[in-house]
Amino acid sequence: MGESEAAFLGAATGAVSLVLSIYAVLRSKLLNKRDLFLALHDRLSTADQLAGRRALRRVGSPDQARAMLLNEPREYDSMTSALAMFDILGLYVEKGYVKRDLVLEEWGHVLASLHQPADHVIEERGARVAASGGSGRTFEDWCWMPSLGGTGRGDHCS
Repeated sequence: MGESEAAFLGAATGAVSLVLSIYAVLRSKLLNKRDLFLALHDRLSTADQLAGRRALRRVGSPDQARAMLLNEPREYDSMTSALAMFDILGLYVEKGYVKRDLVLEEWGHVLASLHQPADHVIEERGARVAASGGSGRTFEDWCWMPSLGGTGRGDHCS
C-alpha cells in the first residue's frame, strides 16, 4: 500500500469514527429524553397525582380553592402537588429536556381540563400571599405549567 493510500485510509477511518461518535451522542441524548419522559409519566400516573388532579377539578372558583385549604387540607396539598408536577413538566419542556409534542400528545387533554381550576388555585394563592404581606409562594413560582397550554405565561420564568 502506497503512502497516499494509507493517508486516505487513515482519513476515511477518522471520518467514519467521527460520524459514529456524533451518532452515538445524538442517540444517547434521544434515549435520555425518552427515559426522562417515561420517569415523569410514571410519576404523573401515581395514585397520589391522580387524586390531586381529581381534587383540582372540583375547584370552580378561588373561593372554592380557599374553602378546600381550610376544610380539606389533605385534598388541598394533594392538589398543589399535582400542580407542582405539571409545573416541573412545563419547565422540562421549556428547557428542552423532554419533547413538547410528546408531552402534549400524552398529557394535553389532562392539562386542558385543569387549566381553569389551576387558574383559580393560583389566583387564590396569590391573594392569600398578598393579604399576608407577601410571605409565601405566588403565581411566579408556578409559571411553567401554564406555558404548556400555550398561554405564554411561562415567558417570564427564568
